[in-house]
Amino acid sequence: MLMYRTTFFTTILFTFVFSNTAYSQAEDKLQSGPMVGGVDMLEATLWLQTKGSAEVYATYFATDEESTVFKTDAVTTLKEDAFTAHLLADQVKPGKSYQYDMFIDGEKLSRPYPTTFKTPPLWQYRSDPPDMKFLLGS
Repeated sequence: MLMYRTTFFTTILFTFVFSNTAYSQAEDKLQSGPMVGGVDMLEATLWLQTKGSAEVYATYFATDEESTVFKTDAVTTLKEDAFTAHLLADQVKPGKSYQYDMFIDGEKLSRPYPTTFKTPPLWQYRSDPPDMKFLLGS
């Protein structure tokens, strides 16, 4: 039983030490997000909230064309807007998948999950509209 406790506490200590070293200042400044807002054929909105005033922007690229990286305009989060930012990715093409990275005060925000979005295909007057799904509840 003593060996189990020693191994358990060693594992906890090891996890704590290495998780703190991988934790950057950008994560300290993040309150909520990032998340994808509305996505259209030619633009997508990315959202996040910081703990205080900070300059934020995003870079993004099509997953099949990693050589071309685009950047949103930088936005300063303000108290009167609850320190939120809506970043517009307006150089996207229809029917493509994109990966994005968020930056807070010039430092890249790392997330333990993929940060991606997909634009809908250009279907109007070309093919049938895409399937639509909705949910009803009471």
